[in-house]
Amino acid sequence: MITGFATAEGTAAYRAGLGAAAAPEHFRSWRGLTLSSVGIGTYLGAEDDATDRSYREAVTRAVAVGINVVDSAVNYRYQRSERAVGVALRDVIASGGVTRDQVVLATKGGFVPFDGAMPPNPGAYLAENSDIPVEQIQPVLAALARKEASILRPVEALEGERRYEIYHDALGPVILEWTRGHRDARRQAAAEEKIRLEAEEQVAAARRRTRQRAQRAVLSVGVLGGIALAVTAAVALQSAREASLSAERANVALATAQAAQEEADQLRDAALAFRPETTAAAKRSNRLD
Repeated sequence: MITGFATAEGTAAYRAGLGAAAAPEHFRSWRGLTLSSVGIGTYLGAEDDATDRSYREAVTRAVAVGINVVDSAVNYRYQRSERAVGVALRDVIASGGVTRDQVVLATKGGFVPFDGAMPPNPGAYLAENSDIPVEQIQPVLAALARKEASILRPVEALEGERRYEIYHDALGPVILEWTRGHRDARRQAAAEEKIRLEAEEQVAAARRRTRQRAQRAVLSVGVLGGIALAVTAAVALQSAREASLSAERANVALATAQAAQEEADQLRDAALAFRPETTAAAKRSNRLD
């Protein structure tokens, strides 16, 4: 058994070992690993020794020329592809061509795979390798082989046996139709999302315009109010100034009148002082009084 796994140091060393033989963009970085942009798969082919040998040679050649990503699965060719990959990597590692940490090996599980070939009775094989009774498995296989299901198709078998294989050419159109539907649904969802975002932007733009108009209105009211206040203050100031001037003029007039009165009184007193008879008569008058 080959132990170990691909590492950042190992895959980087694999890339460095190729030198100028690899194109600058041939390798990609993924989670710290240095991976070739092209991998080799092992899905199709007959379940026979010739195909096993072809896969071993292909994997050996791929690793030698710059492919360090190998894909397989437990159900590919009834486990024969995984085994062919294992033999090829074992021989390459033993010869010193690569080390285990330089190659990324991808595989998949989840199926109950056949072991190297189609068993005479698939239902009995599945029942033997699972917890499901054969009486429950056989009707499922028969249902999947019906024309409307188009997943399994019966193949030649010995008398009294029922054998099926996956109907890949029938599944192809179904998968393509699903793919088209999925793609169309994603496009529809993207278009609806675009419409939603545009509508939200329009609403947001309308709200911004409304706020701007309200701000301009408030500003206009503030400016007009400021102008009115300034005019009122100016009128009041002018009125105050005019009232102050009027008061000053009244004070001046009063002071002038008082000065004139004082001057008149002084003149009268002086005139009386220079008239004796008037003074004596005034005195007599005062006595009579």
